[in-house]
Amino acid sequence: MTMRRLRRWKDLMMTYYVVCLIILWVVNPRPKLS
Repeated sequence: MTMRRLRRWKDLMMTYYVVCLIILWVVNPRPKLS
């Protein structure tokens, strides 16, 4: 894997992770701070 490709994959995973966190935060009445 090239560095550029790895970086792009990393950014994609981070975006997916952030979106999942936001969805969970919105769905839950109270955010988890664990």
